Amino acid sequence: NEVILTSGDMLFYESSKCIHGRPQNFTGSWYSSIFVHYYPTNWDTQTRDLEGHYAVPPHWHEQAPPDPDLDELAITGTGFLEPKCPDNWCALKESIKWHGPAKEGVVITAGYDPDDPTTWKTDGAWKDGKDKGDEL
Repeated sequence: NEVILTSGDMLFYESSKCIHGRPQNFTGSWYSSIFVHYYPTNWDTQTRDLEGHYAVPPHWHEQAPPDPDLDELAITGTGFLEPKCPDNWCALKESIKWHGPAKEGVVITAGYDPDDPTTWKTDGAWKDGKDKGDEL
């Protein structure tokens, strides 16, 4: 997926589960990034038992040999580059492009189809405009 942002747009996404970045050069004069840390409603903060620790597989540091069927991937600092692809990002070849404005009160997630309301996730989306700070 590729989200096309224009002046005034905002994008919220769960970055820990989504490889993300700016796959093309930024052509504006300035931008802002705001980071919000949160946990799901009803998440038990007292008994969570090192799930983050166990989420990292024990072989994470092992480097696999190159696969001729995959595009080359280079890691520079915290960034991923695919040097043999335009803009260093191969996934743009067949990306699904999203443009705003988004439908109010709907969370776009896996399986979302803008033409099929049965795929729209509204649970957890704030629809009444009231402050829901107790859910954060």
